Amino acid sequence: MLSTAGVRSAPAPIFANDDRQRLRKGDRILLVIEDDPVYARLLYEYAHKKDFKCLLATDGESGLQMAAEHAPDAILLDLNLPGMDGWQVLEKLKQDPAHRHIPVHILSASEETVEAYQRGAVGFLTKPA
Repeated sequence: MLSTAGVRSAPAPIFANDDRQRLRKGDRILLVIEDDPVYARLLYEYAHKKDFKCLLATDGESGLQMAAEHAPDAILLDLNLPGMDGWQVLEKLKQDPAHRHIPVHILSASEETVEAYQRGAVGFLTKPA
C-alpha cells in the first residue's frame, strides 16, 4: 500500500472538474500530478483527445492517494511539487508491487536526465512543451 507517512498531512487543494465523478469500468485513466493549474488543464484536455479520462492531483500526497484509489493506466508526474516532490512519488510508486507496473512519464522544467529512467520513469518531457 502506498504510504505518505512522515509527510505533511494538510489536505491539498484539488482541481475541480476532472473526471473522478465520471469514471466507468473499462475507462482508460491518466493521472496528472501537477501543481500548476494552467498546465494541468492543458494536460487534461490533451488526455481527452487521446481517449483517456483524466484525474488531476496538485501534490505528491494526493497523487499517491489517487493512484491507490483509481489504479490509473498511466501517470504524468511533475518533479517540482509542494510537500513530497516528484522523485519521492516515483520512488513510492515503483516500490509498491501493486503500482510499479504503471508507466510514469516525468514532466520537469529541468533538463532530461538518465536518472529518471534509472528510477523507473518511461519518459521525460521538459517543460514547457
